[in-house]
Amino acid sequence: MALWKRLVLISASFGVGVVVAIAAIWGGVIWYETHKPWNGSALKGTFGTLGLSTEPSKDSYAVEFDYDVQNNTSKNYQFNATAFTVMAYLSEGNVLSKQAGNYQTSDITIEGPAFIPSHSKARIVLRTTYQYPTEFTAADKNNIDKVSKTMDRRLKEFSGFALFDQQNQYRIELPEGWKTWPDVSAK
Repeated sequence: MALWKRLVLISASFGVGVVVAIAAIWGGVIWYETHKPWNGSALKGTFGTLGLSTEPSKDSYAVEFDYDVQNNTSKNYQFNATAFTVMAYLSEGNVLSKQAGNYQTSDITIEGPAFIPSHSKARIVLRTTYQYPTEFTAADKNNIDKVSKTMDRRLKEFSGFALFDQQNQYRIELPEGWKTWPDVSAK
């Protein structure tokens, strides 16, 4: 075999080998990025309080859940509320669900700061609405005691939230803190 043919064959083999190696590395990176485990310790949530508002509409009332989120990382965390997937833990079976109990009339929304500084806490708010019982009159809808009893029934149906940041693979657990309240803990 002529020298030039051997050089072409060796060069072509080398080129194919480099392409295969690059493809294998690239495939490994993509596989790792899509199979990376959720980091549940980077950000930790603690329950603050909740609020009730009977003003959103004539058919529903709003509940706001306040949480403090601790950034345990060494970097500022860019808090992009629209990038989260929000799920509630249903009390029966501890199953994740998009719905936080029965009669929910809107998706859960999140409000928070633009970022959470490293090793600092920030307050976030989760908000959703629930349908008034059909037998409620206009006066009942303005009676905070009657609405609170309905809200207490909704709060028994789930036991906290989980926020999923798919870009950073962060899972933020937001535990319930209302189950110890007398009206909610009563059977």
